[in-house]
Amino acid sequence: MRTNQVGADTESSKLKSPLSILHLEDDPNDAALIQSALETAEIICSITRVQTRDDFLAALERGGIDLILSDFDLPSFDGLSAAEIVRTRWSTTPLILVSGSLDEDLAIDSFKIGATGCVPKRDLSRLAPAVRRAMREVEQGIEQLRLEAQVIESQKLELISQLSSGGGA
Repeated sequence: MRTNQVGADTESSKLKSPLSILHLEDDPNDAALIQSALETAEIICSITRVQTRDDFLAALERGGIDLILSDFDLPSFDGLSAAEIVRTRWSTTPLILVSGSLDEDLAIDSFKIGATGCVPKRDLSRLAPAVRRAMREVEQGIEQLRLEAQVIESQKLELISQLSSGGGA
């Protein structure tokens, strides 16, 4: 496992900085290419690379992961299994498959299982937009929950006010 600091995010001040990324990848050259793509896009992030299911789960258990990037094909684990684990236990954490063997069927299957996005390794220019979109969706979900909580609290206060003034239903 290793952690690297990457880039400076000037384009999207809405991204958390640094973004904590868990990268499931067995090939160090591919990991370096993905890191370079994020640097080029000026996304500030801390990347923890893992290669096995056990290390993947251990990193998720420790918490603090904002985003997961996952290769599809690893020697003893695969991206679809990773996506399924994330969906069942860490459903608010977005997972983007970054694959050299990405085809249309794999992309469809990954979305069905819960992946947030799919990016082919041959076109890493699509990685930064996918990361930004995934993090925007997370922020929108958090804002939606906050607004729902405000509405519920407001309804509770209104009901208490009605009951205390004798105007209950």
